Amino acid sequence: MVRTLPVSTAAFSDGALSVAPMMDYTNRFLRYLLRRVTRRTTLYTEMVTANTLVHCDPGELPRFLEHDGDNEHPVVLQIGGSDPAMLRRASALGASWGYDAINLNCGCPSDRVAGSGCFGAALMREPSLVGDCCAAMSEGAPGVPISVKCRIGVVGSAAEAIGADEAGAAFARARESPRGVSHFAVHARQAVLGGLSPAQNRQVPPLHYGVVERLAAALPHLSFSLNGGDLDAARAILLAGADSPSDGRLSGVMVGRAVVSRPWRRRLLEEYAAWGDAIEATTPQRIRRLVLAPALNLFAGSEPRGKKFRAALDTRAKDDSLGFSSLLLGVRRWGCVPVHIPGVFLFLSVTM
Repeated sequence: MVRTLPVSTAAFSDGALSVAPMMDYTNRFLRYLLRRVTRRTTLYTEMVTANTLVHCDPGELPRFLEHDGDNEHPVVLQIGGSDPAMLRRASALGASWGYDAINLNCGCPSDRVAGSGCFGAALMREPSLVGDCCAAMSEGAPGVPISVKCRIGVVGSAAEAIGADEAGAAFARARESPRGVSHFAVHARQAVLGGLSPAQNRQVPPLHYGVVERLAAALPHLSFSLNGGDLDAARAILLAGADSPSDGRLSGVMVGRAVVSRPWRRRLLEEYAAWGDAIEATTPQRIRRLVLAPALNLFAGSEPRGKKFRAALDTRAKDDSLGFSSLLLGVRRWGCVPVHIPGVFLFLSVTM
């Protein structure tokens, strides 16, 4: 039996930061953990195919659609498929489970999906079909935003991926409003359909951030999140405060395995900062340095900017006007976050 949950009525946006849909990673268990870490980051499900949702036994639906209700929002369901009728029915099921938005996978380059499955990144070769798919999804889930995750283009070999083209712009224009799509999460690489594994498709095709930036500038009425590569691009965009697509800027970034690999530092900083506030509020004598000392060890050794981080905390610990959490979590403003540690930067970006 389908469980009916209220669909969020608030205006939805991926926001400045989202966690990408990743098979075998972004299941409900990891999403539960990540939501303990950050309140506002948009979380995506693993991709589930429309055929699976429509044809599975109703008792199996929780396996694919279960989430933590009000505690997990904002959360987006990603669906894979190329049959508009099936996508309409699958989207209706997703809407009944209370997802904030539903996303169509147009970016997965695996042989199983884009090859024999004829969906995922293969759909970028058929933009009119994608338009029909998105329209059907909107019909199946009225009032629920429909978005698309794609790449900047598709090619048949790794050699062809060396030069980026503007296929992404034509693809985006083919499915923009009034078809109901206003947001695109774009992996800034070509998808190589043949000869590369999914892991190689995340490494071999070169990154072309400029293509995504030009998309955002050319279509300012749409919003675009940048996906792909390390987090230097994410850092630049978030620090620039690019939170509105109205002026042609990217609206945010989507991160994948980087945030999955080390979520513990963000959680540790958040919980320790709150605990430090409680300690300072209930302890008559000033013991800030004792409370702060364990945090200094988080960046021990020769990590980039680690010395600067420790020195900034030591200096600002003398400032009685700063609460403990403001002290510990203020390192982003002081430019002291070790740049290669994604967990710390992302945590600070979404909680400050």
